[in-house]
Amino acid sequence: MRDILFLARQYKRSIYDASYLDLAMREGVALATLDKGLRRAAMQSQVLLNL
Repeated sequence: MRDILFLARQYKRSIYDASYLDLAMREGVALATLDKGLRRAAMQSQVLLNL
């Protein structure tokens, strides 16, 4: 939970968005989203995007 809170604060995203970002990072899978802010956070975190 601490990692998710850190991601939410770091990228100024909701806990909900940070949870998806954290899951993609841990599982090494692409993140599917059309949300611009979440896409930006994924790119900054070097998470692949699947549009």
